[in-house]
Amino acid sequence: MTTGKKATRPQIGRIMNMLLSGEIGRIEATEIIGKDRKQDPNLTYWESSFPGKGEALMKVLRPFYGWKPELKPALPDLKEQAKKAIFWKDISGVRVFTESDAGSLRDSLWASLWASLRASLWASLRASLRASLEASLEASLGASLGASLWDSHYSTLRTSYYVSLLYACAFILADKPVEAAKFQPLLDLWLTGNIPVGFDGDEKLLVLVADPE
Repeated sequence: MTTGKKATRPQIGRIMNMLLSGEIGRIEATEIIGKDRKQDPNLTYWESSFPGKGEALMKVLRPFYGWKPELKPALPDLKEQAKKAIFWKDISGVRVFTESDAGSLRDSLWASLWASLRASLWASLRASLRASLEASLEASLGASLGASLWDSHYSTLRTSYYVSLLYACAFILADKPVEAAKFQPLLDLWLTGNIPVGFDGDEKLLVLVADPE
């Protein structure tokens, strides 16, 4: 695709799509982009898309590349962790649901994380910034966004996961690192297998966890 020249931004986007689809490997992608073999092509992609922000964005996104969501038992201090994670509004507590009663979770859900985040934080971010970031996330993390867990449940999970990453990254791009850092406890819940889905009518956070063994 390129010979002795640094790949352009559109070329990098195509290269990343080829990488995610399995057409090429990471080393080959890195060579095409024209970076050192030790350079992470995902970092290259984000730095090319948002110059000067690549490292900060990858600090948020790196754990989610190749991540396969897996439900785990409820954390012993889940209520405390939940209150840290939902920093933009007060919650009255936590309601835990397992895979076997996911239908009840669906009936109890009145607002997804997306609806809650959008109401509280949407005005803080420029529309052009959001649109550019949304396109980049889909291109670079599409495989994780479509992971198998979401196929076995319902679309709210994917939406809540997507916007958790979207807002954390958007505040980095808006030069608001303090606000961006507030999302880490929320992202940590995903990584620990305690899935924060949304809220019930009593302002409790609904969390999906693994069935007891």
